[in-house]
Parts: sequence; structure tokens; C-alpha cells
Amino acid sequence: TSLRKNFPVVAKPANGTGGIGIKVIQNWSQYKYFLDDIHYNDLDSRYIFQEYIDGPTVSVSGRMVNGKYILDCIYDIEISDLPFRAETGFTWPSKSSVAVQCDIGNYCKIMCESLDYKNGPFMADFVVKDEVPYLVDFSPRLSTSGQTIIKYSADCNYNRIIMDSIISKSDIEVDLNKAVVYRYFNIEKGNYNISMQDGAEYDELQLPKSQQFLRRMDLLVGLNGYAITTGKRLLDAELKYKNVLAHINIIKQ
Repeated sequence: TSLRKNFPVVAKPANGTGGIGIKVIQNWSQYKYFLDDIHYNDLDSRYIFQEYIDGPTVSVSGRMVNGKYILDCIYDIEISDLPFRAETGFTWPSKSSVAVQCDIGNYCKIMCESLDYKNGPFMADFVVKDEVPYLVDFSPRLSTSGQTIIKYSADCNYNRIIMDSIISKSDIEVDLNKAVVYRYFNIEKGNYNISMQDGAEYDELQLPKSQQFLRRMDLLVGLNGYAITTGKRLLDAELKYKNVLAHINIIKQ
């Protein structure tokens, strides 16, 4: 009875799927359908149910080095419009305010201290509503999206920095100095012949593969392939990404 009064809720796989399989459930009937439907229970995972908060998602990558707290990057996550709220893009710098980012940093520090976490990387996701950040995920692990953002913004090997932090207790800090757009292509499922024309400027590119999409993860996420672009400003990186899209040649087979 109490659950009926608390919709909407977010159903999230407990095994860590990078946003894949997250479902916003609006009412009791959707909840019952969710429990019975094969589409929602074949990820080999139990589900966590959380209060739904409507707002942009902001993520954090950082480290603890011999008890010293280091916040490396706060960046934005773009969420798919699909029923499954998969992560479709990541951008730095974050559009959230300085005050919000300060609060986010303080909350992450409190989490590390409360867990007595002395050494290693951590990541956290927040949803921001009315300038208030709400913690929705915290894990003592390396974020792959954060690692990529830092790699291209600071022009460094962030994985090596993490290892040096853990093994040698190195507390070197990263210098983020380039805006980054790291975004997956939004191309409908199907069988395509996809190529990149000359003239597109990008830092890293993986074109969507030409294949029939039959695997479970392919059905969940209507994306395959990505481009990473950088610039002095986020607008510059966005323009480069749009230029990459303009140079993609797609022929449906």
C-alpha cells in the first residue's frame, strides 16, 4: 500500500551496467508489468528501487590517496529518451553552478570519510533539482567515462595516475584545460554500411558497426559507436561533434 503512494520510482540494476536497464516506473500497473516482463529481468541482476528526481545528472571522478581527498573531474551525463535511461553522452565542463559543484565535492568527501576509504578511485552520480544535488550512486571504483573525459581534457594517462596513487601514494593533480564532448551516435537499429568522409575533426572515433542487432544489450540501447571532440570552449567541442555527424555516410542495406 505504501509503495502505491510513492511513484514515480527508478528501478536500477544492482550489478552496475553503466546506465543500461534503468527504468522510470510511473505507477503501480507499470511496476507490476516490470516485475513480470522478461525485458526487465534478464540482466542477471537484482534491482534497487529509488525515489525519482527529475533533473540533470552530474557525475564525479576522484581519488583517495593515503587519506587525502582529490576531486579530479565533475562532468555532465546525457540520458537517453528511451524507456531505458541509458547514458548517451558526457561533457566537460559541467553546466552546473559553482555552488552546486562545491556541494557535490563536499558530499563525496563525506562519503569517503564515512566509508573509511583511504586509497583508490571513486565515482559518484548526482541528480540536481532546484540547485540541490541528490546523491544517487557512489562506488569506490574507476569511472570509465570519467577516465576518458580526464584523458582528453588534461592530455594525460589517467589510468597510470590512478595506479601511481594506489601503489606509490602519488597525489599529483590533473589539469583539465580542454572542453570535451564524448557522445554515442543516435542511429536506429538495423544493418548499415557506415563510413566517414574526409574533413571531420575528432580526437577519437568508433563508427557504428554494420550488423544485425540481436544481443540483449543492443536491444536495450539504440546506439553503437561514438565520437570524442575537444576544444577551448564547450561550444567549440560541440561544433566539432556536429561536423563529425555531417560527415558520416550512412547507407541502409
